[in-house]
Amino acid sequence: MNRFLRYSAIALALFSIVGCCSLPDTALTEEDKATLTSMIDDGLEHMRARDFAAWTANFAEDAVLMPPNGPTVTGPAALQAWAEAMPGWEDATWPNVMISGEGNMAYGSSDYTLKLEGMPEDRGKQLVVFRRKEGGEWKAVAVSFNSDLPIQIPAMMPVEE
Repeated sequence: MNRFLRYSAIALALFSIVGCCSLPDTALTEEDKATLTSMIDDGLEHMRARDFAAWTANFAEDAVLMPPNGPTVTGPAALQAWAEAMPGWEDATWPNVMISGEGNMAYGSSDYTLKLEGMPEDRGKQLVVFRRKEGGEWKAVAVSFNSDLPIQIPAMMPVEE
């Protein structure tokens, strides 16, 4: 048998084996979705209460936060320091939470409204990426949020001639 026929026969055999096997169902369960929605809701309550230790407990050790107009924050200790430096929360909501994903990766998104002490109200959107650890526990691995409001550009100073 020439080399081409031999490789063709091997390839055909492999395709036949792979073709008869189906991939396992990797869709998120309703329980997964409820757990992840609860993590997002609990995160809001922890931030409102300034319980940053409880807030960071939902993050993986290598988690990143990408806040608007600032550098990336990495790891629970840095996340807690970042949160502690924020002004108090007068009011906040995270409406329209949606969860999607498959297997051991999922993401949640929502809108937000946020009123911090001494600042105007902001509104925008957020994205949270989750990973399931061995044993089934979900942890947040990445969070990004940004405002829907236009950037406030200060008035130009007159140029002296």
